[in-house]
Amino acid sequence: MHSHEILDSFLSKEDFETVLEETSKCDWRALKQGGIDKSLDNNSFYTDYMLNLINNKSNKNFKLYRVLAKANSRHEGMSIHQDSDNHTHTAILYVGGNYPRNCLGGTILFYNDENIYIDYKPNRLLIFDGKVFHRGIYYSDLFGWRYQIVWHIKETK
Repeated sequence: MHSHEILDSFLSKEDFETVLEETSKCDWRALKQGGIDKSLDNNSFYTDYMLNLINNKSNKNFKLYRVLAKANSRHEGMSIHQDSDNHTHTAILYVGGNYPRNCLGGTILFYNDENIYIDYKPNRLLIFDGKVFHRGIYYSDLFGWRYQIVWHIKETK
């Protein structure tokens, strides 16, 4: 059974503009070359407001373990990994521009019976079981960085 959910147009236009504005203010290249993780654990917009949106739109009850802003350069290979240390699910909000499908930038979920490629689409939220092996795909050379907000969350009953 494939345990993922895709929520397109996850945020209102106003909320998505807020995310775009905040991510554009950060000088990602100055922080680090390659993959970057910036904690958003002290930002109530992500820890409270957006977590409530995730819960409401997914009809589930998640508690926050941590939330990160992530950026990956187009030259960085992202490894296949799992995210299930102290949480049950991962939620990824794709933040960049509206790029054509052939530029890549999405996520591959590696299930036992098949691999599923999820397109990178701005304002798309992907929620999946943190035990599922997955890999982010970098952009082709024509495009810049892959930006996303990532929640590590635990489902409660």
